[in-house]
Amino acid sequence: MTYYDWRKVEKQFYFPTTDPYILKKPAFQYLIIKRSNPLQKESFIEEMEWVLAVSKAIKSNK
Repeated sequence: MTYYDWRKVEKQFYFPTTDPYILKKPAFQYLIIKRSNPLQKESFIEEMEWVLAVSKAIKSNK
């Protein structure tokens, strides 16, 4: 497994500069969990397992 250091690779997206410029961002994909109940350890672990399974399925389909 290779290490992806976003601080070095995507520096222009995350660290400000002193000069203004137009930044064109590529499309990023995100998985989001919307919660209506307070954070509980058991439900959070289940949701993280679900996110991991979905992200692996998406990655294998590329």
